[in-house]
Amino acid sequence: MDAKEVIKIQNVTKYFRIYHEKKTTLVDYLISIFSPNKKMRDYETICVLKNINLSVKKGECIGIIGRNGSGKTTLLRIIASIIIPSSGRVDVNGRILPFIELGVGFNPELTGKENIFMYGSILGLSREQIRNKFESVIEFSGLRNFIDTKLKNYSSGMQARLAFSTALMNDPDIVLIDEVLAVGDNSFQKRCLNKMREFKKEKKTIVFVSHNLEQVKSICDKTILLDYGEIIMSGNTDDVISFYKEKLFEEDRMDFEEKIRAEERKIMRLEGNRKKMQHMFRRKLSAVEKKHVERELWKINNALEKVRMENRELYGEFKNTIDMQINEYNALLEENIKKATEMKKALKKKKRMALKKQLVQIEKSVSYLKNARDKLILYSKKMTYKDVSQAPEEKQKLRDVIEQIQIAQEDGVKIELIKELEKNINKLDRKKIEKIKHLLRQELKNTKDMTYKLQLTKIIKQLILEEMKDEQGN
Repeated sequence: MDAKEVIKIQNVTKYFRIYHEKKTTLVDYLISIFSPNKKMRDYETICVLKNINLSVKKGECIGIIGRNGSGKTTLLRIIASIIIPSSGRVDVNGRILPFIELGVGFNPELTGKENIFMYGSILGLSREQIRNKFESVIEFSGLRNFIDTKLKNYSSGMQARLAFSTALMNDPDIVLIDEVLAVGDNSFQKRCLNKMREFKKEKKTIVFVSHNLEQVKSICDKTILLDYGEIIMSGNTDDVISFYKEKLFEEDRMDFEEKIRAEERKIMRLEGNRKKMQHMFRRKLSAVEKKHVERELWKINNALEKVRMENRELYGEFKNTIDMQINEYNALLEENIKKATEMKKALKKKKRMALKKQLVQIEKSVSYLKNARDKLILYSKKMTYKDVSQAPEEKQKLRDVIEQIQIAQEDGVKIELIKELEKNINKLDRKKIEKIKHLLRQELKNTKDMTYKLQLTKIIKQLILEEMKDEQGN
């Protein structure tokens, strides 16, 4: 371990067992041992952290971000020695103050004051040291009027405030924070943030886990992004947060597209049912049967109208989300360009290596943000309802069919491919219809096979009808 390093994590992996059946008595255990299915596992193993390597130097402030369930809290607990890793090694050099499970060790039957003294003793402080720091704890917590009240009468926010303030009695080398800056009201949160900044000025090492990206930005110089238990990016906080936001938006976009497609599949099923009902209606039916079919048709038409309207609303919401994301990228770009301009002015007056490095980092962020924004603008311009509602595998399938028609040698094979294309006509947009029409007309000129000619003429006619329908719809 390097002299400057205070935390060194090497190849750390952590598994948890999730039990499906809870055995609470001796009889339960005996039954499970002698059961004929004893070889079958009654638990599953989940890998929460995968081969984590991380080193934190003295005085560094590192943020850890990621979605729920990505392993952030587990990593902090391993650093704090609350849990041990399944494999790998963790070396920590210094006194740790873990703000992970606030209030653990507090007694609800004791007053706030009694809990401060008890918790101080757990932290290893003498009674005299606790007395000296007692006033500052009450002042920081803002609970002077409730200090002689039993803890069980405190709200959860008040308990968290008391726990946070009491923990500050310890003078740590390393501070581990897990989402605790969200406790209490705005003024208390500001006090907590200011305390973290004080720790930073005092060159204490901070590892900060939070979903509040603005707080991470304001405190941390370096950030790591965890996803499904793996570090997928680490580096400058602004870069990692920009990447994370883009990743989150990409996942949201895919969720939106899947919802729209699921609704589109509903529409297709309903349209299929409507065709069946319409076919039944044309048959010779008794008055009672006709009434039943009419009622069913009415229900299907209502359901169709409702699903179509919901899906159009969902598509509208999707477009708004994209516009909001583009605006967010623009705001971030403006902010970074402004910073870069100010830094260039400062560099003209004084040439400092630290400023040069910061400028390079900001210019990298500007380039990254521009690419992300331009990609999204391009997607937004090209995006149509049919593009979104059509599954990617269907688009790929159509592309494959068109390519195969162009390279196929035998007319018999081409006819089979044309039939495949015919099934997907209603999924084509106007540009695709134009392209396929042009391709099929070329085929019509070049072929001498009458069966193939008839098949081509039929599908060209269908494409023209689909084009007319699309024009009427618009």
